[in-house]
Amino acid sequence: MTDWTSALYEWRTKLAHEGACDFDVLSEEPELVAWLERVFADNGALPADQFGPMVLRHRLELAQGALGKLQAAFLRDRGLRADLELRADQPSRDLPMGRVWVDQTAILAMTRADVLVEIADGFQDYVAGVHWQVWPECPQHGNGAHPETIDGRAMWMCRAGNHPVAAICVSP
Repeated sequence: MTDWTSALYEWRTKLAHEGACDFDVLSEEPELVAWLERVFADNGALPADQFGPMVLRHRLELAQGALGKLQAAFLRDRGLRADLELRADQPSRDLPMGRVWVDQTAILAMTRADVLVEIADGFQDYVAGVHWQVWPECPQHGNGAHPETIDGRAMWMCRAGNHPVAAICVSP
């Protein structure tokens, strides 16, 4: 292990032991590790209070992209607008990493696929509450599909048939 790799690992371990992170900072998920490496390379071993705003910014970027894709897919599929916006709670003593929200769903994920799944979950709640619709539906079974991460991909899953319907943001 190089000195840099050891220092990165020590920083991640310290953040994990402090308990301020609301995600698994020791995860070996490649996308998350790559982001943590970039943060560490650019900033060194940041304390949690300085790391929190970066986590919030990262989640907001991922969430904005995911929400835009879902809004476009819903408009394409149903011809309806979903005027849903993200909300963000700034980092604080109670929420060291801040918090991103879509509808009533907290976004805690740190990877594209997982954020897309969490946004899709909140988006479905919004669609059901505002438009009184289930979206999307499994064309085979006619029931609502549920967002899940399968092998690192954001997928709409049919629970009735236990099968994938489509990648999220691709028409079923």
